[in-house]
Amino acid sequence: MLEDRPAMQALTCVDGSDYVLTEDMLPIRWAAKHFNGHGLLNHIRWNPQFIRVPTTAQHLAPRHKTAGYIQVMPHDTDGSARTSEQMWAGVIFELHNIQYSYRQAELWHMANTGELSRSQWIRRAVECEYNAALETAAFYYQHWKPWAEIRGIKTTPREWFTKLPADFDTYYKYLLLADGDYPLKFYGPYYDLMQLNQAVQPNARKK
Repeated sequence: MLEDRPAMQALTCVDGSDYVLTEDMLPIRWAAKHFNGHGLLNHIRWNPQFIRVPTTAQHLAPRHKTAGYIQVMPHDTDGSARTSEQMWAGVIFELHNIQYSYRQAELWHMANTGELSRSQWIRRAVECEYNAALETAAFYYQHWKPWAEIRGIKTTPREWFTKLPADFDTYYKYLLLADGDYPLKFYGPYYDLMQLNQAVQPNARKK
């Protein structure tokens, strides 16, 4: 991962100098533990390919005997370079987020069998990501911030989801009022494709 994203090999100090990371330091140790499958049945791979959808980080859930993976972009959706801290925050968020893979699989099954409507499925899927974001914020306050401050490393709290509302209902209402691509335009097509596949499969069996 650090070879593919060399900017992540160092963090910026308050005085503007670079703080070079080594394998025994918090970011690399924590990431290595979770890439090795902490809390999951399978290891997680690093995928160096660029993401095609307009986001800066994402993951693919592990399935059966297949390992999942995470991806983090070196540049923002507008093309500007992302800082090392931004990329590390993305990695740590996705390593929290992928822990909800089994819950997301349950929700997918419930939507597939008609137990959840389109809007219900989207809401519950977003709630998983919201919880992962809260855990990322907790990681920042409990681990990253104190570790960085001792070493004079600059931190940017907003990159770690520290400004999230304390309850999910407030957060979800805010997303809907913002009328951006997330969550409806992001998750909606997945649900629509699932329903299309459901409609096609019975017809295929009849032939």
